[in-house]
Amino acid sequence: MSPFRLFGRPQATVDDGPDPWLDDPAPSPGTGGPVPSDRDPAGGRAPGGPATAAARPALWTPLWTPHRPPLPEPAVPEPVTDPFGFPPVPARTVAAPAPAPAPAPSVDPAEAAALAGAFAADLLSWDEDDPARRARAVGAHLASPEGAGLLGWDGTGRQRADLVLPGRIRTDGDRARVDVRVRVVPSRRVDTRAPGVPEPEPDAPLGEPAAAPAPAARGWRGLAARWVRIEVTVVRDGDRLVVDAGPVPEPDGCGPAR
Repeated sequence: MSPFRLFGRPQATVDDGPDPWLDDPAPSPGTGGPVPSDRDPAGGRAPGGPATAAARPALWTPLWTPHRPPLPEPAVPEPVTDPFGFPPVPARTVAAPAPAPAPAPSVDPAEAAALAGAFAADLLSWDEDDPARRARAVGAHLASPEGAGLLGWDGTGRQRADLVLPGRIRTDGDRARVDVRVRVVPSRRVDTRAPGVPEPEPDAPLGEPAAAPAPAARGWRGLAARWVRIEVTVVRDGDRLVVDAGPVPEPDGCGPAR
């Protein structure tokens, strides 16, 4: 008996049989051929698997082929497209609409107010000693100067407009109505002499002549100023603005003294 023997512990038996991890597999008892192995026929191991056949599952090959479903019939091919395309469709001929008439140009309120103010000043100024001067001034604001000399005046007396204030403007397409207030200074004759001769024009006058006479004249005495209110209608005549005189309304306020 060995002096180093341990009691109560059985000795392990050594099995000298084939090792499945180290030895090649034994032949299959049913077919006589080798069992499936992961070794390559050339002697090496099959790539991608365990080192032994016991650790790699055997490949199973069925003895029958599973039934495949029948393939669908090929579809009928579509006709070949014409490489030149289809003929162009002719465009429908649509009659162009008649052009709308151009709208009448509107009246600029600022220009209408300026013209109405100038007309009102000339309309309310006169001098019986020089009636032609008023005719020229008033006729320049109208479409036709015919009858402008006595428009709103009976041909007698003397009066001068010295301040003009255009007010409210009402536009209607190519027409504008301007409310104008004018301060006038009437004159009264102080002698019984016959009407005098018109005063001469200056040597180099500026601008257009106005109907207002000179502030003072021999035989006339100026009176207190008065306010007169009138409405002037301005219309478009071609490419310019003119005053539509029509029937001249009576001005608001007392008439000038003579």
